[in-house]
Amino acid sequence: MTMKTPQTTSLLSEDFAAIEAQTKNYFEAVQAGDWAGVMAIYAEDAVLMPPNSPTIEGRANVQAFFDAFPPLSNFSMKIVEIEGQGDIAYVRGTYTMTLTPEGGEAITDFGKYIEIRKKQLDGSWLLTHDMFNSDIEIAH
Repeated sequence: MTMKTPQTTSLLSEDFAAIEAQTKNYFEAVQAGDWAGVMAIYAEDAVLMPPNSPTIEGRANVQAFFDAFPPLSNFSMKIVEIEGQGDIAYVRGTYTMTLTPEGGEAITDFGKYIEIRKKQLDGSWLLTHDMFNSDIEIAH
């Protein structure tokens, strides 16, 4: 994972480090198919906005979405930018993944994501809003 550090920000270096560490944990949990581990980074009232799907609200509902997600392979993600002020930060990045729907053939997808995170009293940065979408063009 690589990160472009902004020239000016009110986030402290330890904030960047905490966000990068949590992103690494998220990445490793997704690779392992450990959706409960993925949920550790989501706030209780998190909002997930996946592609081609309605908005999903609440950690339990987000977990249900991921529990039903097709098996993944070749998952990678890259942080492009972290910016923020005070106890709010956003993370922008890219992803690539291959997923295999039940009874179907493997599909490779690549796209981008944006997250909004809120700093907690313990210094962690929980995801409050998460949106991702594909860069693959659909024929019109």
